Amino acid sequence: MAATPSSKSVHEITVKKRMSDETASTKKKKEKESLGWMEWIRGWSSVFGEILFQRITASHYLNPLPLPPVNGLPCIVTGSTSGIGRETARQLAEAGAHVVMDVRNTKAAQELIQQWQNEWSGKGLPLNVE
Repeated sequence: MAATPSSKSVHEITVKKRMSDETASTKKKKEKESLGWMEWIRGWSSVFGEILFQRITASHYLNPLPLPPVNGLPCIVTGSTSGIGRETARQLAEAGAHVVMDVRNTKAAQELIQQWQNEWSGKGLPLNVE
C-alpha cells in the first residue's frame, strides 16, 4: 500500500511531536535533579533542629552503663584532654584504673589534672599524679 502525501505528513508530525515530548521530559528531569533554595533551607533547618533536639534531650541523662571496678588495671587513653578521650579517661579513673594519658598538649593535661584534683578531693577518691 502506497503512502499518500497526507498520511506521510501526519506520520512526520507524530514523530516530531514524540521527539519534542521526549526532549521536554528530559529537560524536566534535568531541572528536577538539582534542589532549589527552598529545599536547601528545609533540609538544613531539619538537620540543625535534629542536632539541637538531641543535645537538649540527652544533656541530662546519666551514664546508663557504669564501668565495673577495674582497680589497678593500666589503661592508656589517647587524646585524653578533650572530647571522647577526656570522658573515657575520667570514667576509667573513677572506676579505679591506672590511667596513662597520652596527650599532645601538656599544658591542657596539667589543667585537666588540676581540675580533677579539685573535683575529687571532696569525693575522697584517690588521684595520684606521676
